[in-house]
Amino acid sequence: MTDLASRRDPQSSPLRRRSDRVAVDLVTVVLRDGRPDLEVRLVDLSPFGFHARHSESHLARDDRLRIDLPLLGDMPARVIWTIKGCFGCRFSVPIEERAYLRLLAVVRACDTGWRR
Repeated sequence: MTDLASRRDPQSSPLRRRSDRVAVDLVTVVLRDGRPDLEVRLVDLSPFGFHARHSESHLARDDRLRIDLPLLGDMPARVIWTIKGCFGCRFSVPIEERAYLRLLAVVRACDTGWRR
């Protein structure tokens, strides 16, 4: 008898990311309508989303927010998952490839601190 889990195609998993994420270390701000801004530390980034750490636990799955990114300004996103002190988001509109590469160059040069 064959185990069903061993036959599952990892490429077809609904949890599979669309692209690899790049590790970053950037302090920035998440803006939430009607709520105080939230300082976060970006942990990784892709054209489709990001993972960040924060000191609050006031974010929930499906929350809408905007994250302030160098060169791009406020990028709308939706919370996909949360774990104590961390959350992951998907951008409402993916970042175009050239803009993403420019963003990564600036993020790496910022050395953790970004303020508009």
